[in-house]
Amino acid sequence: MPFLNSAGRIAHGVAGAGACLDNVQFDTGGGACWYNANTIIYQHQGDDGAYLAYYDINTHVISRAHSNGANTLYGSQNGHWAAWLDGFGLFSSLGFGSPTAGLLAVGKDGSIAYKADYQSAGGATLRDSQGNETLLTSGPARDVAIVDTGQAIWQEDNVLKSHGMPNITVVAGGLFKPKAVLVNGKYWIAYYSTSMGAVLHPIEATQGYRPVGGGEAFFDITVLAGQPTVIRFAWSPVEGEGAGSISHIDIDTATEPRVDLGTSDTTIPGDGTPPGGAGGDGGGTIPGQTPEPGLRVLTVTGTFGVVGAAERMVTLPLEVFPSFPVPYGRGRIIHPILGPFDYEVKPDEWVNIDAEAIIAPMWASTRTITSAANVLWQGYLRDVVVEERWKSLGGLAMPATQLRMLIAIWTQPVDPDVGYVHWYPSYITTAGFKVLPINLSAGGQGIAVDDVINYLDEDGEPIGWVTSPVTFQMKLVERL
Repeated sequence: MPFLNSAGRIAHGVAGAGACLDNVQFDTGGGACWYNANTIIYQHQGDDGAYLAYYDINTHVISRAHSNGANTLYGSQNGHWAAWLDGFGLFSSLGFGSPTAGLLAVGKDGSIAYKADYQSAGGATLRDSQGNETLLTSGPARDVAIVDTGQAIWQEDNVLKSHGMPNITVVAGGLFKPKAVLVNGKYWIAYYSTSMGAVLHPIEATQGYRPVGGGEAFFDITVLAGQPTVIRFAWSPVEGEGAGSISHIDIDTATEPRVDLGTSDTTIPGDGTPPGGAGGDGGGTIPGQTPEPGLRVLTVTGTFGVVGAAERMVTLPLEVFPSFPVPYGRGRIIHPILGPFDYEVKPDEWVNIDAEAIIAPMWASTRTITSAANVLWQGYLRDVVVEERWKSLGGLAMPATQLRMLIAIWTQPVDPDVGYVHWYPSYITTAGFKVLPINLSAGGQGIAVDDVINYLDEDGEPIGWVTSPVTFQMKLVERL
């Protein structure tokens, strides 16, 4: 099947059909899928043998990812991959592997769905990036899709199954190739129905769309960055998915008229709830993350005024438990026009962000006749300015491609009526924020670089780096 990234770019090509991007072949081999927002991982196959390779869609540089080839390969879009090779078994960028296991799917957070014995008829286990495992089913799981952390859907004998999801209503009859995405806090599902062909609809009702209009389709779906109500549906009518075989359609779920996809339907009981609780009207989550079950955040707000009164200390028994950071990546920033960018190198230092934004309290003092009136109150998120610092440890701060992307984001401000830049400091927290980029410097004031930024490899491809320290400042607007 083709694979979409959040910018709507399509990686495709099965077996030896060629490794392709948006209907253009860039190398021999196949199995192209997204390693991160700007890099495709695939199996190269040529005179030098078969092996896994990376393709940078901006610089067009091809580099070796692993000495093995793969019969099955999946990328996470966030810097992880897993593969299976006949005779070798399952192996992955996170180090997990097994000579007897079979690969079923990879999630955006690096989760891997696999079966312990690839020769067995059934069984599926979900393993998160920390090594925690959950048995999804002992039945014949097929077409597994990891929706989010701890959430998966699949089919067994053409019957939909799910884990960690709310109730899902589907068109009656058999189905296969299920996919699900989160659209403005509500889940939408796409699958191939044996009675209707390829369909797309919200999980609570079967009023939606038939993107292909009949016939079998090998497809993927994504919500486009900066367009939270638009789903891109990309498909190929042939299993090889070579150059020129891919089509796509963009569907604005907020405005496009829907049709009834069937006179009868079936509800698959869920064992989880959508973001925000029952009904699916809660806020969205950052890619690859969902709130931990049972986690609650308590907020206390109060104002104390003192006007020339005598000082008095009041002690209240209050247990406070620290919040701990949960790193899971190198950082991501999404510009509503330029699209998403995953940091190639995470910052060496960061300011005013830990598990959450660090908001300093505000203090005011007013003189009275005999003394002073002091007031202390809680600060505001919009008062926080965060910094990311790359310190040039060992003489190198970041790749030239990363600096140039940060420059583009900083120098192209966005009208707040259109949208904000979205920032995910995934190297320290699962939280995300709307931000205003306010300053970028390299080597002190301004942008100072040297000739190392112009370095080329033996093939003449750019591999430059920034040698001076880089600082990126952003003003927080609100949480995502």
